[in-house]
Amino acid sequence: MKNSMLSFLFSIFFLFSFGQDEKVVKFPTDSSGNVVFTEVIKGLDNINANELYSRAKIFIAKEYVSDKTVTELNDDISHTILVKPSIQNTFHYFLGTFTYGHTTYSLLIECKDNKYRYTFSGFYHRGYIEKNDTLNDGGPINSDTPNGLTKNHWEGVQRQDYEHVQLLIRDLKKAMANKTDDF
Repeated sequence: MKNSMLSFLFSIFFLFSFGQDEKVVKFPTDSSGNVVFTEVIKGLDNINANELYSRAKIFIAKEYVSDKTVTELNDDISHTILVKPSIQNTFHYFLGTFTYGHTTYSLLIECKDNKYRYTFSGFYHRGYIEKNDTLNDGGPINSDTPNGLTKNHWEGVQRQDYEHVQLLIRDLKKAMANKTDDF
């Protein structure tokens, strides 16, 4: 029992001593260092661009119900949709939930016959002003030195944003694979 307790304490010490230099989240980046999640999904045989575009519009309508989401482009000819939503960043404490601003980003969905491409990009953390309390913008989500946030809170923002986008990608793929209900 004593050895297992010492082993446990040593493990905790090791994690806190040597594990702090690693980034919590490794974001995918383009050649300029900007965070970009993108993928071309192929192999959707016998699904034309119109059908994929329709599925993408339904996904956007269901996923982004906030009035803060702005549709920048909805082109029926090129089968392209560009939306600019945001992720609310919150932390839960024993006294309740605290908001640390939100992260804005762009989602571009481009559809062609039998394939589509999604691109999540432009991630930027924005602070907020609430009553007499202000929080500065954290800046680009992959920044090592956020403006106005502690390292712990910044890592939480990064983790939330990364996990949120991973869930969106999973849900988008599922929505694009499912046939549109023609009742």
